[in-house]
Amino acid sequence: MFIGVQGSAHSYRPVLFFNAEESGLVGSNVYASMLKATGAPVKAAVCIDMIGFNSDNNHLFEIHEGHNDEDIRNASVSIAQTIANNAVRVPSMSSPQCYQGTSTVNNPDRTVFDGAIGRSDHASFHQQGYAVVVFEDFFINMPSEPVDDPNPNYHQASDLIIDASYGSNITNVLANAVLELARN
Repeated sequence: MFIGVQGSAHSYRPVLFFNAEESGLVGSNVYASMLKATGAPVKAAVCIDMIGFNSDNNHLFEIHEGHNDEDIRNASVSIAQTIANNAVRVPSMSSPQCYQGTSTVNNPDRTVFDGAIGRSDHASFHQQGYAVVVFEDFFINMPSEPVDDPNPNYHQASDLIIDASYGSNITNVLANAVLELARN
């Protein structure tokens, strides 16, 4: 999780890890609420979630910027676009599948549907009105795309397989996007 805080040239940009996501987003809820309560000028939050599993050579990944509040969604879309622009600079990566919908009702149109709304640590930041995106590779691919590649070990103790090259490429994309966001 990257949090960009606007301010002076000496602004901090922490990288955070949250616990108890599956127990009600406990860690991220506390932190996002504290930021809001103290009036922290958060520029962006990027939640990195489920980026290490890849069993094929397609190197697909999802960016979830959707939210049922269009203002929050629109602010998140611009962050996602910066990430997507950086993804095309990494030859082995596919263009991201960008979910920017305002509805969680399953729909093949990613401009309408985003099944990750409210489902991960990024939801805590959305609830506080912050622009945020989350990476996942979880939802079913469109018929025109390669076969989906969900992690069969999702939420299991057997979730031990990491494609280091794939995870590294996504991290590279994200690092360059975060640098760009920090400079703007």
